[in-house]
Amino acid sequence: APLVVPSGVKLIYATNPSLAHALEGHPESAARVPAILRELDRCALASAREGDDVMHLEEYDAADASTLIRVHQKNYAKGLEFMCKTAAPTMLDSAPTYATKSTYADAMRGVGAARALVDAVCDVEDDVCAPSAFGLIRPPGHHAVPRGAMGFCIVGTAAAAARRAQERGLKKVLIFDYDVHHGNGTNDIFHDDP
Repeated sequence: APLVVPSGVKLIYATNPSLAHALEGHPESAARVPAILRELDRCALASAREGDDVMHLEEYDAADASTLIRVHQKNYAKGLEFMCKTAAPTMLDSAPTYATKSTYADAMRGVGAARALVDAVCDVEDDVCAPSAFGLIRPPGHHAVPRGAMGFCIVGTAAAAARRAQERGLKKVLIFDYDVHHGNGTNDIFHDDP
């Protein structure tokens, strides 16, 4: 059943902190999402406003390999789970992008959150203004290329969300990546997409 978004909600957010996806001393830290949530609470921008114009999307399903195949090559989408189960902890590239035993489940939950946010926005029947959505999701994903992980990123989370919007019938999808550098993986995934 579609999520019912109360009238007046302007922002829907979901979190996937993936605390077990961690490597001591690594710059892509498990402390990131909790730190952001603490700051949002300190500024009364999230939980203090829930029920007013902010909604926390807490219930969503994890994605699966068939979802990943929509944005990654089949061998990577199907092999990532096996690799995490049998070879983790390990480095996936020289960035270093790391994988732990929980990385596959964490990434699939993050993709599930991103897709659920798209569904929540698309399901709103308000013709005036649909809410915005924001995902505080780890592991990150904008460098993950079609063939695999790259630059601390495991899977193309934003790309999977954009693909979900396309599946929902949206003809044009804007991906606004406000990181300090280029989201090459997302770019590569959609390079040949009309």
